[in-house]
Amino acid sequence: MKLREIIGASALVLLAGTAYGQSAGTDGSSMNSSVSGQTSPAATVPATTSNDPLVQKRMEDKAAKKQYKATKKAAKRELKQEKKQSKAELQQQLQAEPKPPGAVGQPGEYGQPPLGAPPGK
Repeated sequence: MKLREIIGASALVLLAGTAYGQSAGTDGSSMNSSVSGQTSPAATVPATTSNDPLVQKRMEDKAAKKQYKATKKAAKRELKQEKKQSKAELQQQLQAEPKPPGAVGQPGEYGQPPLGAPPGK
């Protein structure tokens, strides 16, 4: 008998909570206004403008941050492109210039290892 009472009480609590959740709207008004097809004006107007100075500052900060990120991204992309071009030009210059014999990285006379090479190679 106690199990039935517990199940019945929990069912009543569940139904009461569901009914309360359905009757309260997001703005605190009852559901009767939305059932008839009318909505509150706050729900239809987007929150793009506000008289609250804190909200305006937050929106301005968000726009400034978005602009900053776009500028930074463009500058980074440009820097990468310049770096890539400079690297390609340097490679062309290095390939065009013949290295003198005995320079670092070139084999020396008589099959000796290049200057600065570790012994044994």
